[in-house]
Amino acid sequence: MLNPRNLFEFTSTIISPGICETWPKVQSWLGTPVNAEQMKGSVVAIHFTKTGGALAGKQLEAFAKIEKEFASQGVVFIAMCDANADPKKTQDALAALKCTMPIAHDQAQAEPEQDAKKPQKHGESAQAFGVHFIPTTIIIDRNGVVRAAGVKLDKTKELIEKFLAEAAH
Repeated sequence: MLNPRNLFEFTSTIISPGICETWPKVQSWLGTPVNAEQMKGSVVAIHFTKTGGALAGKQLEAFAKIEKEFASQGVVFIAMCDANADPKKTQDALAALKCTMPIAHDQAQAEPEQDAKKPQKHGESAQAFGVHFIPTTIIIDRNGVVRAAGVKLDKTKELIEKFLAEAAH
């Protein structure tokens, strides 16, 4: 589990562009990967998604609208595709919305033989943030502190505005 006090403590070692030693643990990136330096000092909004259902589609559309409004203000947006989903579907859905935010495909959790009757677990990044239900949104302030988790998208804009107004320290 991530230390909720400061995410950026855990993102100082870059293994390759966009993949940090501790977070995010992703299988791959579609679009331009996001690295620790881009996140440092920025408000970061991560939307965990599993494209396919009506709710996920509506929420991804709402998240894309928020991204269009705030990306120019330095907010970092990431669509985190569930480890058990096809990130290409998320990419296609965002392309249809004319949105180019990067998509991270969450790293699957290493497990011994998975019982086919049990639901598949979410990925390592979802586990690190305590995500139990997808779709869900996490917002991190300029200091790397997770300030909101499980945010309803109608509150996301308000929280981003609030965190943008706060100074980093």
